[in-house]
Amino acid sequence: MDVAFDGNNATYQIVFSEVQSALDFDVIAVSYNASIDLLFPAVSIDTTSESWGMPKNASCYLDEQFLCVSVVGNSIGSERVWGRTRHAGTGVRGSQFPISGFGARNVDVGGKGNSVSSIYDFMVVWQESDTINQDMDIVAQAVNSNSSLTQGRILIDGDVGDLDRNPSISKSSGRPDTTNGENEYMIVWEREISSSDRNLRAQVIEYTGSMTGHNQFNAYTFSDSLNPDVSTMNRISSYNDEPYWVVVFERLVGSDYDIFAVVARDGNADNARSVTAMQALDLNLDHRDPAIACDGVDFFICYQTEALNGDRAVHFTSANVLHDDGELRTGLSLRREQLALSEGAPASIGIASHWDGGGPFVGFEPGNALATWTFRDGASNDTDVAGAIVVETLGSASGSQYCAVPDNSSGTSGWIRARTNSWNPGTTVSLYASDLPVNVFAHFIVSNQPGLVLFPGGSQ
Repeated sequence: MDVAFDGNNATYQIVFSEVQSALDFDVIAVSYNASIDLLFPAVSIDTTSESWGMPKNASCYLDEQFLCVSVVGNSIGSERVWGRTRHAGTGVRGSQFPISGFGARNVDVGGKGNSVSSIYDFMVVWQESDTINQDMDIVAQAVNSNSSLTQGRILIDGDVGDLDRNPSISKSSGRPDTTNGENEYMIVWEREISSSDRNLRAQVIEYTGSMTGHNQFNAYTFSDSLNPDVSTMNRISSYNDEPYWVVVFERLVGSDYDIFAVVARDGNADNARSVTAMQALDLNLDHRDPAIACDGVDFFICYQTEALNGDRAVHFTSANVLHDDGELRTGLSLRREQLALSEGAPASIGIASHWDGGGPFVGFEPGNALATWTFRDGASNDTDVAGAIVVETLGSASGSQYCAVPDNSSGTSGWIRARTNSWNPGTTVSLYASDLPVNVFAHFIVSNQPGLVLFPGGSQ
């Protein structure tokens, strides 16, 4: 399932697949306003005998349209990408239309964010099998909001011999008040180095599909890195007036998967950080399937944690990008909140912010986002879709956590965060400690060197 936001109508569209049979999945859409009041009840994107799976959707700000895309077909080599538009203000659906040829897998879509009338309203990306060279390529196609294709397919990466998989594209190309040249998507995908090692590659692309002046680069090259998701660009707190994106992914650390985040600019990436280690929680469990949204200042990250009994907890955390001696890195402003529990089965997570859909966004105040997920009820064996509004209101991170600590006598590990008003430089920084034993004396010790001193002053 997936979610997108349209800023013109302040509308969320949630799309999800329903199992009709082993060979037939349908896709359904439902719309809510920004207050999560039902706007348009569930309607079909597809209820034919064709199997539509893994739906994704995005919005075009100017034309007030959502585009839902899906992989259609149920046998390897026969799958194609199809799409269907739906007007955010009226709920009127366009016709179903094909976007790709055969051999497509793992589709994603971003929407045009500026207010310039054009034929480049959406950018669809997918993984495509190259039967001639026996490899896999990353391909894109611009789509008009009138359900037609704009020019031809775009080969993002077609190097012979490369096994490229699982592309992700920014939900939006930019803001309505920005110029043509400031509307760019980032596309991130996996490249298989060996059967147990995948790196992350990235490419910035204009909303028109042009890659002129943008070079493909490594977003992450260590260990086995999977399932990337990339945010919409951030220009409000840009570095030297240069936009950046945040990429989240899962990485195998020892025998478990952790969630990582890396700040990517056009052509390079800085300081991948383990979100799992920064939270110092559940270090010996698998953390999988991250999703990210940007509200213009903060970054909202959702993921799922697999317990030993097979249950999956859906978690939410928030992060900020910090400027430190010419480098960009992430720091957490919220340790995490549990949103739901899926009993005995994986969840499917989506998240979209107001920033992703072009507004409403007043001044430099952060905007809301809607996190959505599927969850299984172990008693009924049903899988349902749920959601929650998430918002960062307590100030942005001004420091980056860098080590994991053992549990204290409260049963969990202590945690420190530094927070400030990141869109108003010079404001007071506040330092917080949490998850400590209650009713005991504590204080902060500061140093300009990292180090480990066990039980200082007779402490716990």
